[in-house]
Amino acid sequence: MGALAAALAALMLTAIVVLSMSPSPFAGSGVVALLQIGFAAIIAATLAAAAAAWVAARPVIRRAQAILDVATRYDEGDLTRPTYDYGDDELGSVARGLDAAVQGLGRRIGELRRDRARMEAVLAAWSRACSWSIGRADSSS
Repeated sequence: MGALAAALAALMLTAIVVLSMSPSPFAGSGVVALLQIGFAAIIAATLAAAAAAWVAARPVIRRAQAILDVATRYDEGDLTRPTYDYGDDELGSVARGLDAAVQGLGRRIGELRRDRARMEAVLAAWSRACSWSIGRADSSS
């Protein structure tokens, strides 16, 4: 955005210089001065619009970066709920939806880990019981 505004400003300044330096049939009537003022106004408006767009985009960029940071934490395995407030607009709604999905997956992963630990404990106890009863059967023969 900034490069586009700079290129537009350079183009308009070049046009102003060319108009002011070239001999014109309107030189005495003030048309060149009006064109220069018009071009200067266009340059000022373009630069003001670029600055306003940059200022308006900064909060959205910061929020998107914060959401990306949370997603990076999730990717690294840290599924703790973030303390960041996502906001009440569309971007916030999408972020809250994704966060809720990740939190749900985290709960399911926790449940699967507990179920696996229980199954391993049951299998270990069953294995010990089977080996004990096989050992008793061998000793009684």
